[in-house]
Amino acid sequence: AAVSGGPGGTAHVLQPTASWSPLPGGGVWLTDGATYEVRRYDGEGALRSILRRPGSRVALTEGLKTAFRESLGAAADGPTMLALLEKAVYPDSLPATTGLWAVEPEGLLWVGVSDAGLPLRLEAPNTWDVFAPDGAYLGRLPIPKGLRPTRITSGYVYGVWLDELEVTHARRYRIVRGE
Repeated sequence: AAVSGGPGGTAHVLQPTASWSPLPGGGVWLTDGATYEVRRYDGEGALRSILRRPGSRVALTEGLKTAFRESLGAAADGPTMLALLEKAVYPDSLPATTGLWAVEPEGLLWVGVSDAGLPLRLEAPNTWDVFAPDGAYLGRLPIPKGLRPTRITSGYVYGVWLDELEVTHARRYRIVRGE
């Protein structure tokens, strides 16, 4: 969760959150969010592979904290939330991973990552790393602002998009692959 309670009503924000994505046959991809380590388990619960990207943590600067407080305060529409966030406990860096999406039948794995170059969003990752079924890194893909992916295929990202007036639209974006 972006904001969670702590002892004495202290808010702990931007903490790592576990994510998982099922695979056909009962397998699963799993990450704890704290480190960039994604584990693949088969249907019997046996560990089959691990994807790691060391050094991928983004330092949580005062500028990012301010942007987060402002976006959450505006979303919550209230000074109470802003006052709570002023006293919040923040980690030293953003979570290493922020979501997982296994694309079948192609076997691609999309890993949501923190990206300091894009505004912090609460509802979905801004940026995704894409891996081939064999674990080879294919590249990083930014997601358009306001889009919450609901389905990803080898050729398209489908999702719900909120415009500046918070009106919901269905969107489809074609994935353009480099050479």
